[in-house]
Amino acid sequence: ESLHIGPFNRFAHAAAMAVATSPGAMYNPLFLYGSAGCGKTAMLHALANKLKEQGAVAPWVTSGVRLTRAVALAQAAGRLEELRDFAAKTSVLLMDDIQLMGVTDANRKALSALLRGFIASGKQLVLTSALPPGALRAWEQVLEVQLAAGHAVEIKTPSASAQSEVIVQELARLGFDAEQANEERVQRIAAVFPGLNAVVSRLRTLMRLSPAAASGGLDGLLRL
Repeated sequence: ESLHIGPFNRFAHAAAMAVATSPGAMYNPLFLYGSAGCGKTAMLHALANKLKEQGAVAPWVTSGVRLTRAVALAQAAGRLEELRDFAAKTSVLLMDDIQLMGVTDANRKALSALLRGFIASGKQLVLTSALPPGALRAWEQVLEVQLAAGHAVEIKTPSASAQSEVIVQELARLGFDAEQANEERVQRIAAVFPGLNAVVSRLRTLMRLSPAAASGGLDGLLRL
């Protein structure tokens, strides 16, 4: 319910809702791509939450970097079978920033088997990338997976006005009214819009750990 929907992500949201309704039945894999700050990660986690509400079995949310690291650790410890068992117990794999997945001769076979296993068994695969599918053709050949075979949707960068609207709504959720979230303060945050999730998380933490600073209003928190 906190996901912001607009012209920049409406088609991606529609595709995600189709996946949430019938995971594995269509748009598999679902490939969402766009530049930093467009909302890929927010969309991915919103979809994971929706899938949980719909009763999906233990959606697995990870990233290209984390999955690569998990495979490397499992191989080094001789526990690759445990990772396969973990994958077998989940119904959906949602992987953020697949372009950061480090594919090597050592992990290629294991990574390929994991990804192909989800599709072959009718389980849903959702991927996000900062690069369009055409830029990952070499990876498709190495992993033997057509990353955008189900459906590829671009999430565009929100316009300046849409960014301001998103920021105002996020600040309202933190308890700051329209007077606090004035244009000057919103623009200060908009300057680092691709990192909005981190900014909101930091503000929430500061409000919890430093009530004195929080009582001074948004300006005091932004200076910390």
